[in-house]
Amino acid sequence: MTEESTYKAAYERERAARKSAEGALEKKSLEIFVALQLLRDQTEKLRIQEKDIDERNEQLHATQVQLFQSEKMASLGIMAAGVAHEINNPLSFIRSNFETLRGYIDHYNSLLSLYQQADPLIPEAVQKTHRDTRQTLNIEFIQSDLAMMLTESVVGIERIVEIVQNLQAYNRQEDTEKNLAQINHSIEAALKMVKPRHQYRVDFRCQLSNDLPVLLCYPNNLTQVFINLLMNAAQATFIGVPRGKVTICSSVIDNQIVVSVADNGQGFSAEAKDKIFDPFYTTKAVGEGTGLGLTVVYDIVQAHQGSLAVESKVNEGSVFTLSIPIDGQLEGHH
Repeated sequence: MTEESTYKAAYERERAARKSAEGALEKKSLEIFVALQLLRDQTEKLRIQEKDIDERNEQLHATQVQLFQSEKMASLGIMAAGVAHEINNPLSFIRSNFETLRGYIDHYNSLLSLYQQADPLIPEAVQKTHRDTRQTLNIEFIQSDLAMMLTESVVGIERIVEIVQNLQAYNRQEDTEKNLAQINHSIEAALKMVKPRHQYRVDFRCQLSNDLPVLLCYPNNLTQVFINLLMNAAQATFIGVPRGKVTICSSVIDNQIVVSVADNGQGFSAEAKDKIFDPFYTTKAVGEGTGLGLTVVYDIVQAHQGSLAVESKVNEGSVFTLSIPIDGQLEGHH
């Protein structure tokens, strides 16, 4: 074999080996590409599954919170019913007795006034004894103080009546029949009840849509909702605000009736926001709130399959927004 043929044979072997190596490399590269593509697909599937799991976990958490809230409402409702019943009975005759006592005291005051008018007609010695006795017993002070004590007591009784009404509203019967009603009418009824109490220091503004459809609802309960929201809004302006402003608006958005109540009051913190609908929680001073008002509101809105949102900033005010879905069968009724 010549040197040239030896070189050619070696060259062919090298070329065959290189071609075989390139083929193997190409095949391996293809396998790696396919494996990477499969890995990318699996990674994307895992990402989607992870997102789906996160969403399901969030839904589960929301459901658990709702169930916990419902259980809490049910237990406290039973307790509220008992408390309201026990308080309401003695309260009714205490209230009646105080009204009667007010009348009796008016009679005594009239009699004392008559005695004073008769002073010039009795002997001087008796007049002096009469004056000394009145001064010793401090009758003038007792008359004025007694009137103030009665007024304060009646205010306290009215406050207890309000608490009992809140407890009863909190425990309202869920099987109450729904009626077709205009939410604006409930808002107007609530304003008539709340506005006179606060009109000298709070400006109430009303912006109600004329296009609201009638709604199958619990009208009296919704009136209670708006009373509580308006009362809370007005009371929130008692501190640090020269004159309060409360605005209530109604409208239709995305097939829902939306009502908002805004105030320029003291607002509350993010920590308070998380507890604001909890029973017996209140941001008011001791003696100024029962902590049931917003719980009643939340419960009634839930009974209408609605939602309740709140936005608040300390020293800037709050906005409570409730949304109630409109039943499809009622569309077109106005």
